[in-house]
Amino acid sequence: MESRAYSTTARQDILEILDESMLNFGYDAYLRYEALIVAATKAVRDNPKGIGCKPLPELGENIYQYQLATAKHRVKPPAMRVKNPRHYLLYRIHSDGSVLIGRVLHDRTLPAHYITADTWN
Repeated sequence: MESRAYSTTARQDILEILDESMLNFGYDAYLRYEALIVAATKAVRDNPKGIGCKPLPELGENIYQYQLATAKHRVKPPAMRVKNPRHYLLYRIHSDGSVLIGRVLHDRTLPAHYITADTWN
């Protein structure tokens, strides 16, 4: 994963998600979830306002949410796909069009509760 695409907090989120996948579901699940996160990141970097990208103006200007499930079809081969991904990317689009993933959160979490000073660093 390209680290510049992720804030420090997002990198920590990803490590925790992958550790949980490994612990609860094994190494193959770890690899599938990692591939999904990479595919979702590529999707928002390629088209940050595309299909599945939801603006969250209540959190600030140019902040969006993207469900990992939206990127399932991008993971090849199909055997590497996660059946029921339960996370989303929270990201900001900068004025130059670049994207920074600030958090990777579980579907049940409200993003407003997880934005801190470190989210966009």
